[in-house]
Order: sequence, then structure tokens, then C-alpha cells
Amino acid sequence: MKKPSSNFDPHAYWEERARQFAGSCSGWKAVCLRGAPDIYNRLIHRLQKKALFRAARLTPTATCLEFGCGVGRWEEALSGRVKTICGVDISSEMLSKAKEQLGAAGTKNVHICRFDGSRLPYHTDSFNILFSVTVLIHIIDPDNLSAAIGEMCRVTASDGQILVLEGFQPSSEESPPHVRYRSEEYIADRFKKNGWRLRYSIPVYCSIPAENSLGRRTGRIRFRMTAPFYYLFNSLNQSLHFSRRGPMQNLLEFYHD
Repeated sequence: MKKPSSNFDPHAYWEERARQFAGSCSGWKAVCLRGAPDIYNRLIHRLQKKALFRAARLTPTATCLEFGCGVGRWEEALSGRVKTICGVDISSEMLSKAKEQLGAAGTKNVHICRFDGSRLPYHTDSFNILFSVTVLIHIIDPDNLSAAIGEMCRVTASDGQILVLEGFQPSSEESPPHVRYRSEEYIADRFKKNGWRLRYSIPVYCSIPAENSLGRRTGRIRFRMTAPFYYLFNSLNQSLHFSRRGPMQNLLEFYHD
């Protein structure tokens, strides 16, 4: 695995990414694949939404927290299904876009704030549901990762659920500077140390074209032609769980032991 650069600054990285991409494609390019065509990011969003909505125990009395809310796409989608939903992020640019979008949508039960990377600004056992979408993979330092998981567990009620949607790849794959690939077992072990066990893991999508191929016009044309098949294959995979090898995103649910 390629060692991440010691000069990598996650806050600066996400601030710049938000400035470049948060204003297009509903901001999805800022939080999904920045080099991909809009159709691919919409595909990712739909598959992630299908998995999250199926797994989350959404009720009118539920209180939710998204760890790493980005442009607020899940706050807007979930606001009508729960009592309250909060979101935290390290990027003020991301939060600015989120506030803009949520304000335009007229949401009233959503609260977002900046997370400084240390302690979450909430009391212990504050939420029934906590979820994160491709956030832990971007926490490079293992000590920071352990601290973040500890905070996620602290603010979630013992009878609640934690949902972690993450990308996983074989350890032999190289990691770009802003990503650290880990195994499901590694992540599950960090939650277990905080009293939370893995209930199950389901595939979200596993058929992933290389990001550099989508940067070329021929690659984008080819993907547009095959996009319906990507969606069908991955939707079936969510239901049948028939593929667990190679680069993929999985949704993990944790429960308090």
C-alpha cells in the first residue's frame, strides 16, 4: 500500500474540493467521484440511498446524526422521516453549501455544525441512529480514526444503531493521498473495542470503473451506454450478496453489545 503523504491536510483538501465541485450535480461530485460524469455520481447516490433507507430504523421519533455530512444530501433526504437530524463536517465550505441547499428545501428539523476533529459537540447517548458515508476511509491517521469511532459510539444510545457505509479494497491496491483503504475486520475491531459489534455487512456497489477511465471522453461515453447494467447488477447484488471480492462499497450495521 502506498504510504499517505505526511503533508496531507484533510481540512484543506475538503475545502478545495467543496469550492470546485459543491456547486454542480447537486454537490455530489464534491463527496462522490469528482472526475466522474454526473450520471455516475447519480448512480452511486441511488445505490447508497437504497442501502441506507433499507437498513436504518427510521421513525417519526428517531434522532439521527450524520458523521461527515458534506453538502447535506442525506439531511435533506431524511428530514421528513425522523424527528431531528444533525450533521457535522470538518469543511466550512461543505457546510455552507449544505445550509444553502437545506434552506432552499425548507427543512426545519436539520441542524449542522463544524466538527473540529476531536470531540463531537453532543452529550453521551444523544442519538438513536448514527451513520457515516465514505468518511472513515478519509481519516488517514489510525489514532485519529480510533478517536473518531470512539466519539461515534459515545453519542449513540445503547439501544440505537450505527451504520457505516465504506469503501474497501484489497490491501495490495495503492491508496491516493486522501484515502486509506482498510478491511472490514479492521473497522469492526475498532467498534468492538468501544462495545459495538458488527451485526451484518451488505454490498452497496461492487462494479466500479476506474476513476481515471472516466476522465476520458471515450470512457464517459462507454459508461453512459452501460450505466443501466451497472445499476441492475449492483441492485441485485444488494439483495443477493453474491459478490464480495475486489473493490467495493459495503454497508455495515453495528449494535451495542
